Amino acid sequence: MIDRMPRPIYLDNAATTRPSERVVEAVQKASRDLFGNPSSKHSFGGAPRKFLDDAREFLRGTLSAAEIVFTSGGSEADYLGIVGAAFARPPGRVLMARSDHPAILRTSDLLAKARHHVTELPVTQDGDVHPETLFDALGNDVKVVALMHGHNELGTLSQLTELVALVRRTAPEAHVHVDLVQTYGKLPFDLDATDVDSVAVSAHKFHGPRGAGFLALSSKAKVLPIQLAGGQEHGLRGGTENVPGAIGTMVAAEEALVHQ
Repeated sequence: MIDRMPRPIYLDNAATTRPSERVVEAVQKASRDLFGNPSSKHSFGGAPRKFLDDAREFLRGTLSAAEIVFTSGGSEADYLGIVGAAFARPPGRVLMARSDHPAILRTSDLLAKARHHVTELPVTQDGDVHPETLFDALGNDVKVVALMHGHNELGTLSQLTELVALVRRTAPEAHVHVDLVQTYGKLPFDLDATDVDSVAVSAHKFHGPRGAGFLALSSKAKVLPIQLAGGQEHGLRGGTENVPGAIGTMVAAEEALVHQ
């Protein structure tokens, strides 16, 4: 009898997921057929622009967002949501949890350059912020509050409704940013219903392409760009748009929402 090596079983979807067949096909087709720069005025730019706008509109609708800013992934979306909101406000405090993803915690150096002070909140044994802890840290000097909807290592879901209500009552002008990377496509989320200002999403967490994600903004969000460059993405994120990535993200979101 010939010994056969057991087939490995992948159990690390919290880190990254295999892109679905539809996503791979959509990205390949877009890379081949929609190679034109969507900012170009000639005919080769028209089709990529239309597909980019269609993807943006679909993703905007999935979260009841006012605006979608395509990014290179969840980390950049977190950075833009937190630092961009802080840049739009006078110096003050930015609150985040000690157990947050490095994409959130490592914004502290850039925030300090704008004279914003980061307060890292202690967490429970489950890695979430207790409402009393947040309440004790809030004040009129708080400009941004960063929260995680689902913890990337522990899987803990935050008490988001109660936490946001505390912020709105105690620091009503603060920008509330939510890392939605682990829960988008798995749990329903509505920016208006939850009263948050921005959320970060990463496509490769729900069988989409790597290097693609977006920041969703509410109608009242005030965010300044970190990367100006060519002024794309409504001036909030410079750089030639990743049309295949945006289309792949849309296709992955369609599939995820069907099975939500």
